[in-house]
Amino acid sequence: MKLFLALIALVSIASSHPIGKEPVNKKDVKALITKIEGPDGDGKLTLKEIETFFAKELEDGTISQEEFTAKLSGIDANLIEVLYHELDDDHLDGISKDELKKNIQEIDIDGNGEVTAKELTKSLLLGQIFEEIAGDDHKMTLDELKTAFGFDEKTTEIKKKDLVKHLQEKFPKYPKKVLKKLVKEFNDDEDEKITVQEVADNFNGFDANEDTKVTVEEFRQAILFGAIGQIFHKIDTDNDEEITEKELVDFFFKEGNDKNKDNGLDIDEFKAVLKGFPEEAIEKLFDELNDDSKHLQGVVTKEELTANFKAFDSNNNGKVDIREFYYSIKKGAFGQMFRKFDKNGNGKVTVEEMKAYLEEFDSEDNKDNKIDVDEFKKAFDGVPVMKVEHVFKKLAGKDDEKDKIDLETELPLVFAEIDKDHDKNITFSEFKKWVREEDNASSSSSSSSSSSEGN
Repeated sequence: MKLFLALIALVSIASSHPIGKEPVNKKDVKALITKIEGPDGDGKLTLKEIETFFAKELEDGTISQEEFTAKLSGIDANLIEVLYHELDDDHLDGISKDELKKNIQEIDIDGNGEVTAKELTKSLLLGQIFEEIAGDDHKMTLDELKTAFGFDEKTTEIKKKDLVKHLQEKFPKYPKKVLKKLVKEFNDDEDEKITVQEVADNFNGFDANEDTKVTVEEFRQAILFGAIGQIFHKIDTDNDEEITEKELVDFFFKEGNDKNKDNGLDIDEFKAVLKGFPEEAIEKLFDELNDDSKHLQGVVTKEELTANFKAFDSNNNGKVDIREFYYSIKKGAFGQMFRKFDKNGNGKVTVEEMKAYLEEFDSEDNKDNKIDVDEFKKAFDGVPVMKVEHVFKKLAGKDDEKDKIDLETELPLVFAEIDKDHDKNITFSEFKKWVREEDNASSSSSSSSSSSEGN
C-alpha cells in the first residue's frame, strides 16, 4: 500500500512540474503569515509559531498535503501548493517536523529566527524559477541552465540586458527584479555581458557537493548569498553546512598555497586559492580576514583566520554557518560585534542583552559591574582591535582608554543615545550610524580646527 501511495505521489509531482501555476506574491504571503503567526501580530513567523499552528497535524509525525491545505483554508491555493512542495523534501510522505525545521531555517535568510514576508516570497520565487529550469528529478544540470539562458553551440556570450529580456519572455509571469538578480549573479566581471564560461563557473560554484547537479537548496543559497556563499561551501569540505576553525585554516593553508613560505597569504596567493570566484568577493574577504587596515595589503595568517573564526561564531558554538559567515563578511567588524550582543538572533539588541553579554567578561577577580578595555577586547576576541577600542571609547563616554564602562549607569544612557526611534531596541543600522557619528564629527572638528589655525 505504501509503495502504491508513493507511486501516486511521484506521478502527481511529475504532472505538476513546475510547481504552482502562478508565481507567488508578497500580498498572499502576508495573508499566510497573518493566519499562522501567534498573538504578537508582528508580521513574522518563528519555527515555534509554525509548529504550534500545525500541532494537531504533527501528532502522527507528518503533515499530509490534504491536512496542510485544509488547515490553510482561505489562503491562495497556488501559494499553498508552492509552499507545501517547498517544505516537503522527499515529496512522498508529508512534511515531518525535521523537514519543517530545516526548510524554515533555510528560508530565514538573515538567520535571526524569524521569517518575514519578504524572505518567504523571495525564497519561494527562487524555488519556482529553479523548478522551471530543472528536470523532473528536481535537480538542475549545467545543460538545463544553459538552455534556459539561451546558450547553444553558436552562442558563447549574451548581453546582460538581452539575457534579462530573454528570461522575461521565457518566464513572463515572474517579477523582473528577481530575474535581474539571477542574471547579476552570473556576471562575475561586472561588464555588460554574460559568457557561457561564467555560467559554467558559477554552476560549479553552486554545486556544493560536486555531483554535477544543483539542488534547489544549493541554487537558492547561491543566489541569496552570492559569491561569498559559494566560497563558504568550498571551505565546508565535509558538506555539513557548517565550517569549523580547522576547516577554515586547512582550506587556506593547504600544502602549496603559501608559495613563498612566509606563514601568510598575500593577495596574489589568496586569489590563487580561490581561483574561479569573482575578484570583488575575493578582495572583500581578504580585507576582512586581514588585520592590515590598508586595502589588499599585508598577508592573511593562520592566527588571523583563527581570530576571525571566533568573531564570525556569533553564538559561540564552535561552528560557523553560512549566515554567520556571509553577514560577518558583508557587515564587517561592527556587524560581528552587533551579532555578539544580539543573543537571541532577532536582528535587534536590547539594553538587557547588551548588559548580559558584557557581564560575562567582568573579571571574577574584580566583580565591579564595570568593564575595562581589556575585558571588552576579550568579549570581541577576533574582531580587529582598533575597531573594538573605538566602540569601547564610545560606550565608556570618555577618551581615556583606561576608563571603564559602568554597566549600571553609563551603558543605559549610551544605549538610549543609540536608540534613535526610542523603541527600546537598537538595530544594526542604528548601531552602525552611532559608531560612525564620532568619526564624522571628529573629521569636521579637525577640519574646522585646521582651518582656524590656518587663518
